[in-house]
Amino acid sequence: REVEKGILGHILNKAKENGVERVKAQFIPSQKNAPIENFLPSCGFQKEGDYWIFEINTSFVVPDCIKVSVE
Repeated sequence: REVEKGILGHILNKAKENGVERVKAQFIPSQKNAPIENFLPSCGFQKEGDYWIFEINTSFVVPDCIKVSVE
């Protein structure tokens, strides 16, 4: 899951740099994506109704072994 956390961390940190305060995500359960069902809560997202919310008040720590480059 480190690659997924690295990509998510990059997105959340860029959102913070651009003044975003909250990120809203939706997880739609299926047989195929069941292995990542706990991914959002493990990254600090909180359940609010049908969505998962991440309050951007600190930087998301990207694992040291992951480097994200956007071209």
